[in-house]
Amino acid sequence: MSNNFEHKHLSQLCTLLNGLAFKPEDWSEYGHPIIRIQNLNGSSDFNFCNRAVPSQYMIPPDTVLFSWSGNRGTSFGPYWWKGPSGVLNQHIFKVSPKPDIYLRWLYYSLDLARQEAEQQAHGGSGLVHVRRTDLLKYEIPTPPLPEQRRIAETLDTIDKAIQKTEALISKLKAMKQGLLHDLLTRGLDASGKLRDPKAHPEQFKDSPLGRIPKSWDISRGINISELITKGESPNWQGFSYENEGVLFITSENVRDGFLYVSYPKFISPKFDHKLKRSRLKPGDVLINLVGASIGRSCLFLKRFEPANINQAVCLLRLRNSVKPDWIVNYLQLPIVISRLLGEQVETARPNLSLTQISDFLFPIPPLYEQTDVTIILIAHDTRIHTEEQYRDKLKLQKKGLMHDLLSGKVRVKE
Repeated sequence: MSNNFEHKHLSQLCTLLNGLAFKPEDWSEYGHPIIRIQNLNGSSDFNFCNRAVPSQYMIPPDTVLFSWSGNRGTSFGPYWWKGPSGVLNQHIFKVSPKPDIYLRWLYYSLDLARQEAEQQAHGGSGLVHVRRTDLLKYEIPTPPLPEQRRIAETLDTIDKAIQKTEALISKLKAMKQGLLHDLLTRGLDASGKLRDPKAHPEQFKDSPLGRIPKSWDISRGINISELITKGESPNWQGFSYENEGVLFITSENVRDGFLYVSYPKFISPKFDHKLKRSRLKPGDVLINLVGASIGRSCLFLKRFEPANINQAVCLLRLRNSVKPDWIVNYLQLPIVISRLLGEQVETARPNLSLTQISDFLFPIPPLYEQTDVTIILIAHDTRIHTEEQYRDKLKLQKKGLMHDLLSGKVRVKE
């Protein structure tokens, strides 16, 4: 006994039913959706089954599921199934609470079982697999039913705040896509308002990129750049990545408009010296040349200096007549990415060349208009970033609350 919480094996709290094994020949184009691990993570891409299955394998919304074979941190552990009703696939347990066990509390407490399984798994990452018999042996600190309800209600409150914030972030990002398209194809008139091609067609002209404002020019990448180059593959004799030194940027770091360096790689100044031409400066535009993230771009900022790039990333260093923010924002438009890639996506290993980027056509407004557009987009990005920080703060609070409440360290009184 600890803090009046009784430590019970999971077998005393619930039963676990493994899903059915479906073969490709069992699939059909209609019938009951088959709930697979990818669907637990939000995918709406379902296979279907139109044959009769035992009722216990039919999963309605608001059922607790446990993925017992998946990747650490992404597809392993408990899930609250929100629908649609479907048939349970193998590698997923249906969790059914026993009497005097509150389902929402059980859902949160299964995270303790997830942590236990991950700690017992070999290695620090990769696939985690737990057998049903082992999972049922895990001990869970169990309070009386009334306190189970209070714990769940407390955690539900912060969960709802997280979901509400994530919905707002999604809405703001969707709004940004519309804003990007309008600002980067129509621009702002002298009064700072979006130009209207229907109300004022005289403000627009035909161009190789379609109708654009009359005051805009069209320029090839080579004509607006001081330098277009890429780095090298680090295959030099004696080379190894370092724990510190010069940040070495690969295509994994270049995301949709921002540089992702949560897991940085570094090279020594000695090897950085071999790559003088591709050493980065603040304001450089980076574009991925190969791989799944081909065409993604971002702006290099001063706080990341010193830094260099490998052969999968292009460096675009612009002339003073063009703002780097304008080019990076323009490259975020899906229609622009499609035009940049052209037929590359049809090849086995899609890739962009420096020649393609040099020849690529960009619309170039007057410098003052580029600045005005950038200010609007920065303000919108700031709002998104603020909400993301708030969401991350809530998630951190939830993690601490789960530890305190589920262990009995902090009690939830009536």
